[in-house]
Amino acid sequence: MSVTVSAVVSTYNSPEKLRVALRSIELQSQKVNKIIVVGDSCSRETEAVLQELNLPNLRFLNLPLRCEEQSIPNAVGTLLATSQFVAYLNHDDLWLPSHISLALETLSRHGKSWFIGSAAFCEGLEDKSGQSIPIFGSRNDSGRSVGKSISRVYAYLEPSSSWVLEREQVIAVKNWTPAWKISRTPVAELALRLGKA
Repeated sequence: MSVTVSAVVSTYNSPEKLRVALRSIELQSQKVNKIIVVGDSCSRETEAVLQELNLPNLRFLNLPLRCEEQSIPNAVGTLLATSQFVAYLNHDDLWLPSHISLALETLSRHGKSWFIGSAAFCEGLEDKSGQSIPIFGSRNDSGRSVGKSISRVYAYLEPSSSWVLEREQVIAVKNWTPAWKISRTPVAELALRLGKA
């Protein structure tokens, strides 16, 4: 049986950023089976961009109330997914074309259920010949571990856009927890529960 992957995208009123993020999903060498976009009570402009893109494997759910964070849209998207794997993508991030294929190959080779890829962080824009060019000043540590994340969170396990993992693992550890319920960031808190599992 072939491996199935759903992309879970949380978004809030950034339709042009969302357009770029979704384009990076379309350009994957290993195609995703379903794109689940969960809006954090978005305006009509977000829905208009999604209709314009007309992606056949896209499902959009716009939450009726604003959560003001990504963990609740990620949790809802995880519940809506029916695939073996979920891959998270924040609306202001993008994947390189080999992200999904590299994740699945690595998971298969090592017999693991959770992949955390590398991420580069945009630290601003530079105007070159009338175009805005992103400047990437840093990337996360390639030798990082869940255990070390207790004292080093940002740029360590962040962003969740670098994660691909078995959906059932996320469900088994009770999914994403809203920030107001915990003392850590939702990414760090979920990572620790996944690491223990």
